Amino acid sequence: MSKSSKVEQGKTNRGSSPAPDSASLRRAALLDTEEFLSYDDFWRQQSATGGAIKKVERRKTPQEIAAAEAEALLSSAREEAAKVMQDAYDQGFAEGEAAGLAKAKGEYQERIAKLGSLLSALDGQRADVLRQHEEHLLELIKTMVDRLVNHEVSVNPLVIKACLQKAMDYVVENSTVQVHLHADDFNRIKKISLDDPSLLAGKNRVQLVEDPQIGVGGCFLKTDFGEIDATLEQSRARLFAVVEKAFSAALAANNG
Repeated sequence: MSKSSKVEQGKTNRGSSPAPDSASLRRAALLDTEEFLSYDDFWRQQSATGGAIKKVERRKTPQEIAAAEAEALLSSAREEAAKVMQDAYDQGFAEGEAAGLAKAKGEYQERIAKLGSLLSALDGQRADVLRQHEEHLLELIKTMVDRLVNHEVSVNPLVIKACLQKAMDYVVENSTVQVHLHADDFNRIKKISLDDPSLLAGKNRVQLVEDPQIGVGGCFLKTDFGEIDATLEQSRARLFAVVEKAFSAALAANNG
């Protein structure tokens, strides 16, 4: 075969390649279509064919896993420690409160006992003092009473009028009476009887007698039936007797 014949034969062989079949054409068309699908069309195609897009997650390194576990353990330990501390605080507070109350109650009872002992001792000492000084106390009371009486006589000149009226109540009607008075009271009674005649009314004879032995504020009456001592000294003696009786009764009640 000549060289020109071989060239012609080669052209014939290249130009006569077999025609593509229908399946190859469909695949080519599909590839061309998929290459130009939009994002929405592609998403609808994946949904229709049941395709799923999986989210790609980055795998953690061993160091990151260990750090996360350590942080979880540390957080749990903190919570447990806080709970233990709170429980201990609550228990300690309750125990401390109970102990404080018990201690305060004990101290209070102790002080009450000491106070009771002190009061008992004071009562005993007071009784001893009263027994030792009762005579002095009685004299002191008498002195106070005496000063009160003398003060009343000194500032109230009409004391003699009240004294005489009281004494005249014991005089029997229609009897002769001599009234012994201090000079000052003598003049007072004379003046009062002139202003008030009823002071000596109902008696037959009343004679006023100055007597230096009679103190101011008192009088001494002599009648046909006896004598009536209304002197200030006698009145004071009767008053002292009443005071002494009351004082003795008070001591007896206190010692009892």
